[in-house]
Amino acid sequence: MVKNLIMVIVVALIPMSSSAGSVEILSVNQQKALLKTGTVIHRLTVQQSDSDTVVVDTLFYYNPPKSNADYNDFLGSYQSAGDTCINRFTLLAPGKITKLMMQNSSTGTANWMIWTPAVKSGSYLFPGESGVTQLMPDTAAPHYCPQLNMSQQTPDSLLWNTYDLALERGASMIEIDSSHLDIWVGYRLDDTGHPKILQDNTYHYPWSEGDCRSFTTLQSQSPGKWYCDVQPGTDNWFAHMMQIEVVYQSIPPIISRLPDLCDTFSKSRTIWAEVVELEGDGFTVHLTTTVGKYGQPVTLDMLDDGDNYFYADLDYQYGDTLYYYVWAEDSTGMRQRSEEKSFVCVEPPENATILLIDDSTLGSGEQYQEALNRRGYDYFYWNVADHNGIDTTVIYYSGFLTLLVLDGKDMILPVTDIDDQDIYDIAGFLESGGNLMLVDMDYLYRWDLIGTDRFDVGDFAYDYLGIEDYTGDPDDDFTKAGGDADTLLISVAGNPVTSDFSTDSIAYGPLEYQIGDSAIENWADFIEPTYDAYGVLKGKNSDNGMAVCREAEKFRTATFLFPIEFAADTAEFNSLLDSTLHWLNENTTRLDSNINAIDNDIMVNTISTFRLEPNYPNPFNPSTNIRFQLLKNANVSLTIFNVRGEQVDEILHKQMIPGDYSFKWTARTKTGDLLPSGVYFYRLKADSKIACGKMLLLR
Repeated sequence: MVKNLIMVIVVALIPMSSSAGSVEILSVNQQKALLKTGTVIHRLTVQQSDSDTVVVDTLFYYNPPKSNADYNDFLGSYQSAGDTCINRFTLLAPGKITKLMMQNSSTGTANWMIWTPAVKSGSYLFPGESGVTQLMPDTAAPHYCPQLNMSQQTPDSLLWNTYDLALERGASMIEIDSSHLDIWVGYRLDDTGHPKILQDNTYHYPWSEGDCRSFTTLQSQSPGKWYCDVQPGTDNWFAHMMQIEVVYQSIPPIISRLPDLCDTFSKSRTIWAEVVELEGDGFTVHLTTTVGKYGQPVTLDMLDDGDNYFYADLDYQYGDTLYYYVWAEDSTGMRQRSEEKSFVCVEPPENATILLIDDSTLGSGEQYQEALNRRGYDYFYWNVADHNGIDTTVIYYSGFLTLLVLDGKDMILPVTDIDDQDIYDIAGFLESGGNLMLVDMDYLYRWDLIGTDRFDVGDFAYDYLGIEDYTGDPDDDFTKAGGDADTLLISVAGNPVTSDFSTDSIAYGPLEYQIGDSAIENWADFIEPTYDAYGVLKGKNSDNGMAVCREAEKFRTATFLFPIEFAADTAEFNSLLDSTLHWLNENTTRLDSNINAIDNDIMVNTISTFRLEPNYPNPFNPSTNIRFQLLKNANVSLTIFNVRGEQVDEILHKQMIPGDYSFKWTARTKTGDLLPSGVYFYRLKADSKIACGKMLLLR
């Protein structure tokens, strides 16, 4: 039997002094809401009586079971006298803890405890440490926990053993003030019984819940040390079924979905956030910014865009680091503010024609920079991690001819569905005459393409990369999971990228390599070209392709599904990189053409029939306004096109009289589907006269 078992929530620490931290509004229905703060769920309900109005908050971490079969006595054998279960909760506002609830499958007793504070100055404080106070009165009676009848429980009606602080002998509702919103809540089993605590029987994986899972099993191995893993190195994390109820006299407006913006080339942005006032009080929303961490604060009133969304437009200069947060105040004076975020307005390069996008986890961006410097290429380096992402103002910068993408977890390139997956509008960049070099050993794996299959017309990989047949994570040696792929690659005869390599030459190898002290085996994918593309490199032993290239009317692409920078000989890497970029850069369509034009005859903004104004804001998210002045009666249409010249929406088409007009566009198709980030054009036609403008959507 394991003694002193502890269940403890581990989440990212969030400052609570004047900020709500990261809040996500999951649903709102009149005076009810479901929120998520970190990994805690808050079920909020406004309750009204003749004399008072309060907000009741039920806080929990578990995933509600979907059926009776999901209930499981998984850790029941660990329960014994003296064992403790403890969770960390964070209140939304000062309030009173009214109920403590647990689920158990055998009869017993437990002593409930509440400690505060759980967090101080960004670090955990644990029960028993200096400055941590026990709030439960000494006179509080042990909580008798009768066995729950799990057969009567349903997912929509959970059964709880409830410790009602307002009713239990010797206990009273416990007040939590604004200085200690982080608390520990738990119970210790006594010698009169051993309740077997129920779990939700749901695995909690780091890929879905972040680096810190909902719960981790901890136990004591030496006096005063109760922080070590019971199941180290495993993903078997289970959540105890425990929750608490808190009553707030009032809560401030709830701020959610403030965007975590990446650095940008754009000198203006629209900042938006979702704000909800659950109690129905009037409220205002504001955006406060500073240039630099300690710059002079500037506060803007945010405008209501409907559906609980508010926005404000920002202008700034190249080199500025913008810090921003949103705050809201209701008519009773209660105020809430979001966490502070920041981004940098990066000055675009003057002469670079290559954009090196480094999203790789292999740490090889430096090798590419050294190779490009050695060969004298004009390039601009963008590390996705350092810039908190990338946006289309960078990708679409007019000076860039070629994208050299070391793809990774951000999945910059789509693979099949262009409309849903191409959030950076890489297809639009290529259709505007750009070129692309992709290097990524997990391109297919990240899109869950495992095994052998093929792409079809309409898939990004087929249309733009020239890939037809593929094998994701091939097990070609049949003795080791994942295989080694080939240790040697040779050039495919007649391809335009490595045609200067002999088909008998050993171009690369071996492809089993080391980074630091960790051996990383090659899991490169096999790919074969479409009818109008070329194979570039193939395995000498397997004869399977591992690189292809494609030349279309407007663009060129080259795809390497293994890390070319880890060639056995650095000279081989330099040679392949140089020959690939040389071939790509022979296509200068993007620099030679006017990418602002849809047709040759529509780039006029002032016509005798009307005057078309620039859309505002621009760039925009989630909406922009298109304004024009009609000078005479006309049959008017206003349509939206993508960079491929395809019509994606029609805002209006009707006979109109003279006047000033403004139409909001929400970046959706006619069927209501969200459009991806990228460049779009709006075209105004009045009778036979046409004009258009360009706008940039940033998701």
